[in-house]
Amino acid sequence: MFKFSKKMMYAIEVVLDIASSENSKPLQSRDLAKKNDLPERYLEQVMQRLVRAGILVGVRGPRGGYLLGREADQITIAEIVEIVLKLDQSKGDILEKAPHTTGAIALAPLMDEFNSIIMGRLEGLTIEKLLNQHQEKDERAAA
Repeated sequence: MFKFSKKMMYAIEVVLDIASSENSKPLQSRDLAKKNDLPERYLEQVMQRLVRAGILVGVRGPRGGYLLGREADQITIAEIVEIVLKLDQSKGDILEKAPHTTGAIALAPLMDEFNSIIMGRLEGLTIEKLLNQHQEKDERAAA
């Protein structure tokens, strides 16, 4: 079964936190780290990559922090996953391939196909869609 890595989940969660923020004030990395139980040093590294990609904007100063760099409907989960994969210096595969055993070699085309299918699905999934799904779920639970 496919699972996102912890780093992928943290990056997605942080972008969702910023997107769902009630106010338009920048959110500070230490607050995001505390909320998501992450080491601040690691989070800063991820946040800087998200800024370089235009997903977030860094605001300097004592009340600085991070804001979305684009509208939530313009940020895909695939973008965030690709940034984390590059951070991990991976070959760009979501699903890890096994060592070069006979079975792994035989399954390599299937793994490539699965990676393509998963990335295709993630390209169609935006931060806004995830937030809307979460809100609808909360509304159904409250009813």
